[in-house]
Amino acid sequence: MVSFVNDALRAYVYGPRRWFNPMRIVFVVMVAFVASLVGSAFAHYMVPATVDNGTFEDGYMARYMFEVGAVAFIVAAMLARRVFRALCA
Repeated sequence: MVSFVNDALRAYVYGPRRWFNPMRIVFVVMVAFVASLVGSAFAHYMVPATVDNGTFEDGYMARYMFEVGAVAFIVAAMLARRVFRALCA
């Protein structure tokens, strides 16, 4: 059990040994899922009108803010992972 946790932690910190490692696939799926949640929350916070009873422009603004929030989360997660790797090295 300790060996498995050590290998999983090493794969997370230093990157997987192979590109299609199952841990890599799970990591990418989880980052995409959390990025969609963060993007949705950011869009709801930034756009005052809801998309259902807003104007045509409000819908596009909500979509734009969703993408901005999701990309900002991915960039922040990438930078945090690189800082964590640098601190562990």
